[in-house]
Amino acid sequence: MKKILLIGLLVTCSSLFGFNNKPASRNTNTVTNPPSQPNIIVIMVDDLGYADVSFNGSTEIPTPNIDRIANEGIKCTNAYVTYSVCGPSRAGFMTGRYPQRFGFERNPKYEPNQIAPGLPLSESTIAETLPEAYNTGVIGKWHLGAHPDNHPLNRGFDEFFGHLGGGHRYFANELTIQDSYSVHNENDSYRTWIMRDHNSVNPVGQKYLTEAFSDEAVSFIQNHAVNPDPFFLFLSYNAPHGPLQATQEYLDRFPTLSGDRKTYAAMVSAVDDGVGLILDQLVTSGIDSNTIVFFLSDNGGKTQYANNSPLRGGKSAAYEGGYRVPFAIRYNGTITPGIYNKQVSALDIYATAIALAGATQNPAKPLDGVNLIPYLTNVNTQEPHSEIYLRKFDQQRYAVTKDGYKLVSYFHTGIHELYDLDNDIGETTDIYNAKPEIVDELAYIREAWTSQLINPVFQGITNPPNYASPSPSDYLVNHNFELGNITGWNNWNNSITSTKVKSGTYAGLIKSNKTGSLKQIMELKANTAYQLKFWYKSDNSSGETAKIILQDEVTSTKFLDDVITTTGTFKEYDNTFTTGSEKNQISLSVWKDIAGNSNLYVDDFEIIEVGGSADQLRLKVESLLAMESGQTYQARAVEIPLTAWLGTKSWEIIDGTGSATIDYKGLITTVNDGTITLKVSSLHNPSIFDEIELTIGTPLGVESETASKHNLFSVVGSNVVDNTISIKTHAHLNKVTIQIFSLTGKLVYIKELNNLEQSNHTFELKNVSSGMYFLNLTTLNAQQTLKFIKN
Repeated sequence: MKKILLIGLLVTCSSLFGFNNKPASRNTNTVTNPPSQPNIIVIMVDDLGYADVSFNGSTEIPTPNIDRIANEGIKCTNAYVTYSVCGPSRAGFMTGRYPQRFGFERNPKYEPNQIAPGLPLSESTIAETLPEAYNTGVIGKWHLGAHPDNHPLNRGFDEFFGHLGGGHRYFANELTIQDSYSVHNENDSYRTWIMRDHNSVNPVGQKYLTEAFSDEAVSFIQNHAVNPDPFFLFLSYNAPHGPLQATQEYLDRFPTLSGDRKTYAAMVSAVDDGVGLILDQLVTSGIDSNTIVFFLSDNGGKTQYANNSPLRGGKSAAYEGGYRVPFAIRYNGTITPGIYNKQVSALDIYATAIALAGATQNPAKPLDGVNLIPYLTNVNTQEPHSEIYLRKFDQQRYAVTKDGYKLVSYFHTGIHELYDLDNDIGETTDIYNAKPEIVDELAYIREAWTSQLINPVFQGITNPPNYASPSPSDYLVNHNFELGNITGWNNWNNSITSTKVKSGTYAGLIKSNKTGSLKQIMELKANTAYQLKFWYKSDNSSGETAKIILQDEVTSTKFLDDVITTTGTFKEYDNTFTTGSEKNQISLSVWKDIAGNSNLYVDDFEIIEVGGSADQLRLKVESLLAMESGQTYQARAVEIPLTAWLGTKSWEIIDGTGSATIDYKGLITTVNDGTITLKVSSLHNPSIFDEIELTIGTPLGVESETASKHNLFSVVGSNVVDNTISIKTHAHLNKVTIQIFSLTGKLVYIKELNNLEQSNHTFELKNVSSGMYFLNLTTLNAQQTLKFIKN
């Protein structure tokens, strides 16, 4: 009712903004008589580099207005988003929950006819959870689904001015498609007219898009400042996301910069101007002291032109530069200005907002974020988040951070790294082999979290295969172009073709009469030799030339710089290269010069580690105890090789004369004496499993009650020195087999013994090289496996 009474006044103030009745789905479950509800503004920018704001040390790009939020509020130095690309990161912020919990783990395809690519309707947005009194609006980028059911006005918001897709062109003359629902791909969505609520806005006379969004935000504040009810505004700039476009006014501010860096800086400067207008309007409207303002980026900046220093990597990475972001909060009169160094998350915005508004969360959808106000005011001195998680399903990239240590795992390439972020924020020194106990702890925490997640529920813009084990193409996304698009590769005068292919249905195409390229960035091991293979041809039988470049994206060191000459038939390229000492992102580029008048076709790229092969994947129960009835024990399984990714494990008891129960985490509760057969399998690949018979009661081969209460043996000391290993057996064991396996599952030592007393025993390992190993001890009906390091 209050909105209807205000319509005449508001349209007079701003004929550009439309209004509608509040959605019926808004939350009415609120705290009785909450304290004064503040206005809430979230300013999210797109692909901003960590060091590209002055409050994080930028000297190239002044951001005096953004700095006002940090200087008059709290600068959070250790702030994370839930994903290192746009869509999933925004889904996490919008719901207060890790998007991996509900399958939003890809940038959604722009598909108005499909509901699946977007935020599941089963999840509640922040607007749906805020009390009915709040006037809510989205200005700018949505990127949570293009289907009408996922339109902001159908997800709890009252007002919308922006675009539905993941990016947009910035100049009005390039917006040539009126109906946002008439296009069905991301590229065309960039050219659609801006939407006001459900209607398209004619772009004639429209300002540079960043300025248009800033002006709209100012109007929103003006309109609602006169209303006694509070407001929530999500100002979602699509800048400085590509395409890189800026007006001359902003470009002229950076005479010492050039190229993409100059345009990017100009785009950031335009955002900063808009932030200044918004902060000024809060003062002018007299609501500055009752408005909390959040500022952050949705993920890290692209390393080609953004500055994420001192962090490693950028957008899409599992390193800090991918998802550790600029983050500041201003709440005048409530938060004392300062710096906050403990881990916070974009998830906390939702939790903080609903706490301040007096709303309650649906208990069926528990939040991963926390209300930050007690932490920022020192009422609570604990860590808001003891752990920060990341999973990127499509390339099996994982990261978990706890107590300053960060475990990074690339299961599809076998790279596992550990970093001490407190002393090495740039992730330059891998200490994985030096801290096995920390690796084990973080890996266990990661698996516990992963067990709560689901797989992606929709196809996205990028859909690489679901990696389970290394294969020749796993380093590259869409290596043979069989996704039917250019996914994974850059978009510069290239395309795909179905008429000139080496195998399959599609091949890559670099267009004639233009300078063009196909480029992709990947993760490879340091100091490692690889083989690059692919097929190429041109239309011109007399030959065209092209360059093949492999280089470090951080240092620009070239590992391969080669020239190929094409013919009218497919030829195979086959060459080797060795990566550098730093594990940085590496780019593969195929360049064609403008002088060529023929199309260049490429297909079936492969990158193979020289001398490498895919190991046989196995699951092996890591530790089995001699068990007594009525007791509880923890079963564990290890993946062999350790570089494999077999996902969440499934445990079951399938046979036996005894009885026991086991839960999904491998916790066994024994009931009656006898034998049981325990099976562990990979949910990701059920054909990979291990079965072991276990005795409840004193097992055969164990002639002491001691062994029924303890592990069969332990390694004396954490490492092997002087080419010998010492173990302590906890019982007198009959007929024992001792085996030692490498991390790849290779048997490097075996010894069989008829009797092993309850004592210390030493074995010589002269012919075993340095590294980490598994020692497996097997009796007639029991076995145990432990890890050790040989120096």
